[in-house]
Amino acid sequence: MKRIKENLIPLCLLITLPLLNSLYEVFNNANNGVYNLVTSVDNMIPFWPGFMVPYMCWYPFMLGTMIYFCFKDRRMFYRLLATIDIGLIVCYVFYFFFQTTVPRPTVLGDDLASKFTMFIYKMDNPYNCFPSIHIMTCYLLMKGIWRSKMKNPLNTFIISFMSCLIIFATLVTKQHIIADLVSAVVLGEMIFIFMGRVNEEKIIARCNNIKERRCKEQEKS
Repeated sequence: MKRIKENLIPLCLLITLPLLNSLYEVFNNANNGVYNLVTSVDNMIPFWPGFMVPYMCWYPFMLGTMIYFCFKDRRMFYRLLATIDIGLIVCYVFYFFFQTTVPRPTVLGDDLASKFTMFIYKMDNPYNCFPSIHIMTCYLLMKGIWRSKMKNPLNTFIISFMSCLIIFATLVTKQHIIADLVSAVVLGEMIFIFMGRVNEEKIIARCNNIKERRCKEQEKS
């Protein structure tokens, strides 16, 4: 119970994720024009509707992993949360000024996977693709566990496997293309590095302040 109380305020900061995600539909249109970045390589990627299931696991996976970081590695939690929040804002800027789309295949199957895919296609417009929010966040969660002080073979494997599965699913369900993947990884990497430097500067500044206080106390004594 005590552990939960100590983590209550940091956990409340996770509200920024659904708040920012609520803006997704605002930009999910072609009102300002739309671009198509599909290449011949993208056309070679097969369409596997069954992977829509892991694709839709993205949101609970992201929130669950962030809660895990909050309890196990508070410093990485803050870094990841800030990075994802900034990344979402940057993505929305792209969607407003450089909206892209991914042409979707005709789903003809009558199986559950095909029906589920058709349902998702109806619910989600084929925009807000470049950079991919799904890919950016999954990449950052992998980056976080690789750099975390609490990493071990098990949690590293689970988070990395699920992240790669979701990223793969974005391509084979024709929700995203290679350009969306590359731009998402580059964006996530840049912001992650920036936030790391910001944190390091704060830590160095705090250490210097502590040293100065100790020096002053020694001089007084």
